[in-house]
Amino acid sequence: MDVKLTNISNFLSSSLYGEDDFVNNIIIDSRDVKKGDLFIAIKGDNFDGHDFIHDSIKKGASAIICNKSAIKKCGNIPYIISNDTVDALGIIANNLKKAMGQPFTIGITGTNGKTSVTKLTAEILKQSSSVSTTIGNYNNDIGLPLSIFKS
Repeated sequence: MDVKLTNISNFLSSSLYGEDDFVNNIIIDSRDVKKGDLFIAIKGDNFDGHDFIHDSIKKGASAIICNKSAIKKCGNIPYIISNDTVDALGIIANNLKKAMGQPFTIGITGTNGKTSVTKLTAEILKQSSSVSTTIGNYNNDIGLPLSIFKS
């Protein structure tokens, strides 16, 4: 992925605190963090990613996106403040998608069979094009950006 932190802070109309650097990947689960990743702390129904900032740093996160109340947890690594980290996730994904050249996007809707139709459509299109598809059923405001980051 190799995206500069200043680019990400510009996407979010926010400031970067700390040194600018490239990030390898964007992660929301501290268990998956690897050296050079950007960890986005997301507050969910069951867990608050802000509680796992220290864990992500220990695993090698090179930067953090968090809300203002958690900046003390970031220590000495670069961070970007966002009032809504889920929204930040979507904004970053949208900008990275634009940077890819606005790839053609297909949306599959319905009550039943979406995952099967998505897999079949991807396999057919792979015969003639480069294809990226959602990861599993990551088809919500968090999963879609994560799928874009894996493209």
